[in-house]
Amino acid sequence: MRKIIFISSACGVGKSTIIEELQKRKVPGFVSLEVDELGINYWDYDHLEGHIFYKVCLEEALKRAQDKNIIYGSCMNPVDFEKVILSEEKIKPYFIALTCVDEDERKRLLARPKSRMCDDENFIKGQNQYNNWFKNNLDKFDYHIDTSKLTIEESVNKIISFINKDGVI
Repeated sequence: MRKIIFISSACGVGKSTIIEELQKRKVPGFVSLEVDELGINYWDYDHLEGHIFYKVCLEEALKRAQDKNIIYGSCMNPVDFEKVILSEEKIKPYFIALTCVDEDERKRLLARPKSRMCDDENFIKGQNQYNNWFKNNLDKFDYHIDTSKLTIEESVNKIISFINKDGVI
């Protein structure tokens, strides 16, 4: 059975940075991918019913990983995943929630390049709300990491520890 470790969070909490580090480390048996790397534009799917964007992205990630397990950075959470119907049926998902203090998320979003369009106060407010949704729904996740006071390396080590010690592999 193929395993997918979802690194899930709102924007600005640390997904992409953590996935980049996991890619450098080359976790044995896993391919690390981040949804932004797939080159699929959310706005092309935003007007459609259901969770089509999540489905298209996840199927592309599965295709790119070939037969390997995946560590997958996405805003998708376990509730969203339950609504996605995949053509591949033998998948065991694990969800790791990343959260941080709202002000840290705000600072990280404002530090992004202007081309990412993350400096709008309404966008930041929405991401803070989604970050708080994660904090209020941790019971839906297999593991939780608060990135507020951790280095990237410490966060990555926690993920690798979860994979190695908690029966994922």
